[in-house]
Amino acid sequence: MSEATLRKPVAVEADPNVLQRRASDPDYSVWVGASAGSGKTTILTKRVMRLLLAGVAPQRILCLTFTRAAAAEMAIRVTQGLSYWAICSDGELRASLDDLQGRAPEEKQLTEARRLFARLLACPGGMRIRTIHAFCQEILRRFPIEAGLPPHFSVIEEDDARALQEEVRAGILRDAARMPDSDIGRALRHLTGTLGEHGFAGIMGDVLSDRTRLQDAVAETGSLAAVIAALHARLGLGPEDSEENLCRAAVDGSVFPEVELREAAQRLGEGSKSFAARGRDLLDWLELPADERAAAFDRYCGFFLTAEGAARAQFANKEMLKKYPGLDDVMRGEAARILAVRERIEAARMAEGTAAILTLGEEWIVRYEARKAAQALLDYDDLVSRASRLLRREGIAPWVLYKLDGGLDHILVDEAQDTSRAQWGIIAALAEEFFAGSSAREGVNRTLFAVGDEKQSIFSFQHADPAAFAAMKELFARRIAEAGKLYRDVPLHISFRSAPAILRAVDAVFADPRARAGVALEPTAHAAHHRGKIGRVEVWPLIAAADEAAADEAWGLPLGYEAARDPEAELAARIAARIADWWAKKEVLPGEGRNIA
Repeated sequence: MSEATLRKPVAVEADPNVLQRRASDPDYSVWVGASAGSGKTTILTKRVMRLLLAGVAPQRILCLTFTRAAAAEMAIRVTQGLSYWAICSDGELRASLDDLQGRAPEEKQLTEARRLFARLLACPGGMRIRTIHAFCQEILRRFPIEAGLPPHFSVIEEDDARALQEEVRAGILRDAARMPDSDIGRALRHLTGTLGEHGFAGIMGDVLSDRTRLQDAVAETGSLAAVIAALHARLGLGPEDSEENLCRAAVDGSVFPEVELREAAQRLGEGSKSFAARGRDLLDWLELPADERAAAFDRYCGFFLTAEGAARAQFANKEMLKKYPGLDDVMRGEAARILAVRERIEAARMAEGTAAILTLGEEWIVRYEARKAAQALLDYDDLVSRASRLLRREGIAPWVLYKLDGGLDHILVDEAQDTSRAQWGIIAALAEEFFAGSSAREGVNRTLFAVGDEKQSIFSFQHADPAAFAAMKELFARRIAEAGKLYRDVPLHISFRSAPAILRAVDAVFADPRARAGVALEPTAHAAHHRGKIGRVEVWPLIAAADEAAADEAWGLPLGYEAARDPEAELAARIAARIADWWAKKEVLPGEGRNIA
């Protein structure tokens, strides 16, 4: 990365205050793509305050965010803003409202603004600023019977849920060991043989955390067996196409040119040392009984394929090919056949492994759900899945949505990039009522607001799906336009935190599609609000990682000594040394006119 690249000026798209006013305009439904440091929480706070100033009752606004900390921060900012309006001078209030709206306030707005804090305090239950899980729990509390839940259900904390899952898993392992020929016994034997103990634990944890998809698939097809059959069909496999059966069929003398291969192996024996050895090995394999041939199929593949799985570039030297011109055709023809067979065998391995995972996974899920049901417990994933199913339940969902819709006019979604597809389904069901039927034509303006940044998605372990962020943006834009409502898309890429050099470095890195893959769909384009700030980006040599071979091994007592070299400690020491050097040399902090301290 050249210094010229970092110093290249970046055009500022627009005044950030103007953009924030466009995004917080209460008359519009707005979708905001906001980069880091661009003031997402500030925009949300301003929009809530402008909605309240426009006369919207606090209880008719729903703010959804991802964490309790974010919900608390938003609530604190709104409360502080309204309390300031209640006690500040008239001049300060006029200036605040002018800055918020971009225009001088009317006299009646001054009076209304001073009353908002008291109105908020008098609102039953306070502002509806919730995490998505808290909101789902609120829905289920209102409609437990419709959701198929006992009215007295309680929510189990994550640590308790993990402990319960471990108890269930231990019970399954005991039963599988006691009944090795049962479905779960065979599945466990297959998985531990291919994944090992730690790999097995990890993949089963993944299944349990994403159990809704498996439950939905079983419900849709009718049984787990039907799901497994559909998997085989999707992979182009028949019900009897196991790895063992495909290997046995592949070495049946009636399906490959055994006579020609014997002749080819004998002719290879006339060649150089390496070719002669390969010919003898091939003859030895051809002498094996059918069952032993199948067991040694990988060895057979090695005569024709490289370790990477490609056909060998050379099966004989030039002299041999000149003497036996048909030799190469026989070997290459068999290599092509084996490649096709190997592809089907890999598909069968995938199907067998997946079937074993699904078998144990379903057993785990069934037992875990039964344990929770016996105690009327829900975990955090249940809150989302149960609420989502309730809002899609035939014959029930319209009435539930009607009741929810009666007290809701504006939905604001924070950190939208970390919203899963199931969570988006809940938001979409609620928002659909805004733009459908009579709701779309009522005199009350109803809006949807979402703010997020796909580059900042960090909750993939909780099924966050940045791709859904873009998909939902397109969906809502279309539905709002069809309903004849006001909509705007407001990109915010002006950072209030970073210096221009740092932002240009980020953009230069992610200009490369290979670096951008999995982070952003489009190249990043940031601009700094503080354009005069000085920054410096240094690219240091990578520090080699420690040996990670032990990471997959079972934990044991740390009887040995710690390694003398620790990459993390080495990096920390290098950073500390650089700062100490700046301080000792009394280096001036660029842009601040003072020594680094």
